[in-house]
Amino acid sequence: MSATSDFYQAQSDKCTADATASALTQVRDRNLRAAIAWSEMALRAVQTESARTDRERVAKRPETRAPLPAWPFSPDRARYSKRYVPAVP
Repeated sequence: MSATSDFYQAQSDKCTADATASALTQVRDRNLRAAIAWSEMALRAVQTESARTDRERVAKRPETRAPLPAWPFSPDRARYSKRYVPAVP
């Protein structure tokens, strides 16, 4: 089963309902703690899903910067230096 925010929220709702229906204090407290934990997991899942979609959207976006010139970063930039002497065929 995939762990989605809907599943976590459903579990939180179930624990809250169980806590409301419980007559025992310890059981009610346990279910309320579980409901809080499930709610936090649901929030984290929503944040993760949102961050993932943002990263995917940015990755699909075309490059907005101008390309860098090849010369200063080119491995054969020696041919542009003053000491370069071309080989005679």
